[in-house]
Amino acid sequence: MIDDEALHFSKSTDFIVDPKELGDEAIINTLKNIRKLGCEFDDRILDCSVSASFQCYSKLFLSKTKT
Repeated sequence: MIDDEALHFSKSTDFIVDPKELGDEAIINTLKNIRKLGCEFDDRILDCSVSASFQCYSKLFLSKTKT
């Protein structure tokens, strides 16, 4: 039997604003505003794109033996 002691996640990925609480419309509006600011920054900029990625993990298993 493999002796496997529990590990604890020691790094933090906390965020200031929870995207789930903020809502889809607010996120989309924020991205649209950022894109607009990028396009208006300089007349030489023809187009600007923005993107966001949000991932939520509900279960994460850590093991020293990685099995």
